[in-house]
Amino acid sequence: MKAQRRERRSDGPPRAPSLFVHTDEQWDALASEPRHEVVQFLGALGPSSIAELASAMDAPADGLYHHVRRLLAAGIIRSVGERHTGRRREAIYDLAAQRLRFDLDIPSGRNINRLRAILRARLAHAEKGFERSLAARAIRMEEPLADSVIEGVTSWLDDESFEKVRRHLQSAVQIMAAGKRSRRGRLYSVTIVMNPMVRARDGGGRPTKRLAGLRSS
Repeated sequence: MKAQRRERRSDGPPRAPSLFVHTDEQWDALASEPRHEVVQFLGALGPSSIAELASAMDAPADGLYHHVRRLLAAGIIRSVGERHTGRRREAIYDLAAQRLRFDLDIPSGRNINRLRAILRARLAHAEKGFERSLAARAIRMEEPLADSVIEGVTSWLDDESFEKVRRHLQSAVQIMAAGKRSRRGRLYSVTIVMNPMVRARDGGGRPTKRLAGLRSS
């Protein structure tokens, strides 16, 4: 007779509002493409076992143990209990905080190379996924059946326009997070990088009212 499934799960205390990334271990843990993906999926899925993460990420579970241990040791994720499935016990993990804050000082240059490493990991993840889809001829760029978008836009924005764009981008991130939980449809990837531009000719343009106010305070 098949053993009846029994489950005991503790999600533990709620995530902290934020986590200050400042130790070598934390920076190194995040400057990794697969660990970046673990953090992204765990953030959307909530408390999950490695088996659940592997299923959502379409990745082998054996390949995730090392990365989960690194993130756990760095305090980026935490163990929040365990689940009993038949005779097996599965550890349950969750993010330690809702968002990450970084120990950065851009004017002095403190930790900017580490920030670059995190950006490179995220861009590498996007490029690898795109290359795999290209190799499989799984991308359509022509309307009306287009399923991929490549856009690059540079524009001047005042404070109001910037906030509108930021809200739209945040809405897209929230839609993607909901899709990770539901797992309906096809798997897509979106990578967003938005930053002020600096050009040699004009030094980046005049600051907006908001930034000018911050600089004068």
